[in-house]
Amino acid sequence: MDDNSYSLIQLFLSLLFVLGVVFVFYLGVKDMFGIHRITVIDNDNKYEYQVKDGDKLKEIKNRDGDFLGWYLQEEKYDFDKEVKDDFTLTAKYKPNTYQVTFNINGYDNYTISVRPGDVIYKPKDPVRKGYTFIEWQLNGETYDFNEVVPSSMTLDAIFVKD
Repeated sequence: MDDNSYSLIQLFLSLLFVLGVVFVFYLGVKDMFGIHRITVIDNDNKYEYQVKDGDKLKEIKNRDGDFLGWYLQEEKYDFDKEVKDDFTLTAKYKPNTYQVTFNINGYDNYTISVRPGDVIYKPKDPVRKGYTFIEWQLNGETYDFNEVVPSSMTLDAIFVKD
């Protein structure tokens, strides 16, 4: 084997070693040292925290009065839980408005915006040829238009055939 072949093999092995070191330190650090990355999204702001495996994430304070909590997907995050993986928390806030949809027959819908704490007026009874309007329902129950709108919702018009 000549000196050039030996130098190419040595260069290849050195390159392989460097790539291995890069992999360990940049891709394998969290697994090597048990560090997890927690991403926190609050509106347009994004923060990252590092937490050791098995430790608890310290509760993140938010002073906004409309703040509902930190959510991991659709569930409120439990700060008493030990961290075992990387994850993302998202801040959720009370909405500024609720959307109330009036479903008349599945395709003749209209939606209004309502502020939290407001009531809505009962609309004029809808008309459907060959049917008599009975009432507006929320989740199969008669809707009380004197009640405060609890959240975004869909009210269904109930008809009976003539």
